[in-house]
Amino acid sequence: MIFRAIVCSALIGFAGTSSAGDLTYTYTGNWFEKNAITAEPSRLIAHFVFDFAHSPGADDHFYTIKSWDVSAAGMNFGPATKSFFFNPQFIFDSNMNIVEWKINDAKTASDWSGFSSESAGFNYDGRAVDLAASYVTAGPYATVYDKPGVWTVSAAAAVPEPSTYWSLIAGLACLALVRRKTRA
Repeated sequence: MIFRAIVCSALIGFAGTSSAGDLTYTYTGNWFEKNAITAEPSRLIAHFVFDFAHSPGADDHFYTIKSWDVSAAGMNFGPATKSFFFNPQFIFDSNMNIVEWKINDAKTASDWSGFSSESAGFNYDGRAVDLAASYVTAGPYATVYDKPGVWTVSAAAAVPEPSTYWSLIAGLACLALVRRKTRA
């Protein structure tokens, strides 16, 4: 009887486990100092979710990107955007914070718009830069130099695994069985 109660308690205890939510890394750039694209104040804002657990290059600190999106000067970019230049590079510290980065992309659509954000360590002249361009080769653009933005990390809500629900059901059934046997 005691053994059954221990097993039931263990099953219910396992039911409380859930998978950790994904971490979303958000980059908020400073306001563009030169902005010929839009009259509204604007900055580069990016969101990245990495697959830390299942990346083939994780031993070398190369992580697969699960999802991403960037907005800058009224333009939006993401995986659904047909692009020809998506080239992210990130360096993480021991606490998994982004300390150096280089992200850029350019659309192949008719407007050929693009963006770039580089920390000082990745930029060829050692200056941080955020840039958005409505036409990559010769169109209006928005920039800010030497004022890198900040990265923040937020966790999504934890999502229970399907096995968690089965474990909960099994634990409750076990408790009901023990209670029924006790009454008899």
